[in-house]
Amino acid sequence: MKPKKRPQSPFKDERSADVTLWIADGAAVDADARVAADIEVSIGRTNSRRGVGFIVGSAGDCHSLNPARRDNGQTSFVLDRDQVAELIRYLRVQLGRLKRPLGRKTILSCLLG
Repeated sequence: MKPKKRPQSPFKDERSADVTLWIADGAAVDADARVAADIEVSIGRTNSRRGVGFIVGSAGDCHSLNPARRDNGQTSFVLDRDQVAELIRYLRVQLGRLKRPLGRKTILSCLLG
């Protein structure tokens, strides 16, 4: 199956990202941007179960982070429990302030409302 072609963002200084949310080992949900994205973000709980890890990289490269290599073009970071709680509060406030996105809804947004 061919990937769906998405429109380019009309905002040249904003780069959209496709997001993969890891629910459990091997179980993930994709939350793709409505417009074409050249960045992928992978988010999941760390192996220690004490933080949430983020991997940010170029589209198509995000799931193969090798921390030993410095030239992989990716960045990874972890937020602890307190930081995650602050991020949730911040996102709740920002959600009400955001305008409707351009393009069609993704499957995930249709399911979650």
